[in-house]
This record gives sequence, C-alpha cells and structure tokens, in this order.
Amino acid sequence: MEYNVDIVMCIDVTYSMTPCIDTVKNQALKFWPDLKEAMEEAEKNVKDVRVKVIGFRDFEADGENALQISRFFNLSDEEGTDAEEYKNFVNGLDAEGGGPVPENSLEALTIALQSDWVGKAPGTKTRHIVVMFTDAPSHTFEEANPSNPAYPNNMPKSLEELSGLWMTTSGGQQGSKTKINQAAKRLIIFAPEEYPWPNIYSSWDQVAYHPSTAGEGLDDVTYEDIINAVVKSV
Repeated sequence: MEYNVDIVMCIDVTYSMTPCIDTVKNQALKFWPDLKEAMEEAEKNVKDVRVKVIGFRDFEADGENALQISRFFNLSDEEGTDAEEYKNFVNGLDAEGGGPVPENSLEALTIALQSDWVGKAPGTKTRHIVVMFTDAPSHTFEEANPSNPAYPNNMPKSLEELSGLWMTTSGGQQGSKTKINQAAKRLIIFAPEEYPWPNIYSSWDQVAYHPSTAGEGLDDVTYEDIINAVVKSV
C-alpha cells in the first residue's frame, strides 16, 4: 500500500522559538530523505509527501507580519524545484516579535485545517498531518479583534467551533470549511501544558501530544522526535 502524505507545520516564530527555528532550518534539506528512510524501516511506502509551513506570531503585536504561509511543496520530487523553494521559505522564517504570551496559534491551526489537502487516489492511502510547534499558550478566539486588518477572515468564534471542524460523526469529509479527511487526519502537538493544548488532546481524536516547557523554546524536542512522531502517525 502506498501513502500520499500532506504535512502542515504550524511554527511559532516569536523570539523565544529561536532554537526550534534553527532546528527546522538546519534540517530542511534532510527532512524528506530522513522521513523516507524512517518510513522504509517501518515498512511503509510513501509515494508523495507535500509539506506546507505556517509561521505565526501575534496579530495585535505584529500586524501583517503575524502570518507567513507557504504553499504545499512536493518534497518527494527530488529533481524538481520544490525542495529548494521549501528551504528558501524556511530560511526566511525569523524568530522575532510577538507580544507577551499568549500567541495566536489557534488561528494558525484553523488555517492549517483549511488547507488544500490531497485527495484519496485509487490504491493509495492518504494522511493529512498537522504539526504544531509552540512554547506558549494561545489567545482564545473570544479575545480576537476582527477589526484588525491583519486578522484573517472566517475564523471560529470559539474553541468549540474549531473542534467542530476537526470532529465529525460522518466518517467522511469534514464540513464545507475544511477538506481534511476524517480517516486521514492526524494532529501532532509540541506545546506546553497550558491552554488550549491539554484541552485539545483530551477532547479531539487522532492527537499525539508532546508537552514542552513554557517560555523555554523547544530545546527538549529533537529532530528525531519530529520524524518519529510523523512516522507513527502514518
């Protein structure tokens, strides 16, 4: 069985996240080869892997610089230009800005769920994986200021509404606001044990949670942890 895997990385790019940003930059070119090797060791055959990156900060503190969103890069096309463009995009993420914690990570998570996910092809399995990297709690949606020009449209009004985008009893595609597939979805969280991460872990399905220390970046999360978490999610 072959897998088509889409991964959206939501990365807190405020100043305290410098260690995580450096890890991502240093391993950008190695990500696909190392993931492919780990998949083969687990006897899982990945046909295509696409990676999208959402860098986020704080809308009130950083305005139009609060979001940096890439397209999907097909890293399995080693002869194409996507791998180089992916490297350039990640290298353009600087750990800076951000106001006092919390940050706007729930908005980034919503945008990730609304991505143009790969559809299921005959004879293959799909995986839609969201990875959240942050060392901070999140603002609630109720605290949002929709009049801020930088604030994105069509955001949930509450965590419960966001949960509705993730959870469904239909067993098929989610609601009209997201193309993420119920059978394919996985969420991997590297975040402190503060709102909303324990809430999401305890109430959403298909979630892996790796608690980190608030305010200390992600020094305790290694590159191997990330690769292994993705492999286990497939």
